[in-house]
Amino acid sequence: MKKMMILATAVAMMLVVMPAQAQSNKDKKAAKKAQWEMEQKQQREEAELRHQIKMDSLRNAQQAQEEARQRAQAELERQDAERRAAEEAAKARLEREEAKAEQMAKRTRKAVVLPCKGAEYKSNDAKLRSFASREGLDTDAAQQAALISARRELAGMIEVSIQSLSSDYLKGQEKQKTKDQERRLETLTMQSIDRYINMATVACEEYESYFDKDDNEVFVCYIVVEIEREAALKSMHKNISAQDSDLIQSDYEKFKQEFKDHFAKEEDKRENAEE
Repeated sequence: MKKMMILATAVAMMLVVMPAQAQSNKDKKAAKKAQWEMEQKQQREEAELRHQIKMDSLRNAQQAQEEARQRAQAELERQDAERRAAEEAAKARLEREEAKAEQMAKRTRKAVVLPCKGAEYKSNDAKLRSFASREGLDTDAAQQAALISARRELAGMIEVSIQSLSSDYLKGQEKQKTKDQERRLETLTMQSIDRYINMATVACEEYESYFDKDDNEVFVCYIVVEIEREAALKSMHKNISAQDSDLIQSDYEKFKQEFKDHFAKEEDKRENAEE
């Protein structure tokens, strides 16, 4: 009986212990599964994180490459702009130099040999001539200034010759002449020649131009005027004889020769002074 009771007790205890053990095993499996699921989730999260890091790194590399490409492009564009600017500056400098050279060429007078100069424009037995050159802002102004100057030059040349001729000519007369007679001879001679000087014709007229320091074009007129020597001397001889016959007692040919000699001397002096 006692054994039966012990066995019954043991069976009862087993009946109590077995459900508890079964529940414990079930909980262990559930816990293990939960742990596995957690580990799987953690692995997935880690994989996603690694993927995200990899993608971020790739995007950063691509962005760095793009920025480097943009910097390189900007540098090329900067160098190209500098090259174009240098080319434009060189071109502008060359254009300025060419313009300056052209201006300097314009400033240089064109004539190598002075116009209206030479043996053909000197006084001779037939013509009395004088040369002048003057400048103006247009050809008319230059021509008028040169014409006036040439006529004055011709009058001055004749006046010097007349002064010398008057004194020497009167001294050669048979009777003594006074200073007043000398002055009368000079006056009558110049009065006679004045109208021929004002009617002097142009034997040569040429122009050139250059640019001054302010880039204004300046015109230069070269001119030679002339009068007929024979007509002028005849007029002088006739006028003097008509107004004061006592002043001239020689024939016209002698008067003409003496005037020619005096005029030639004065012209030589003037040319030597110019040289």
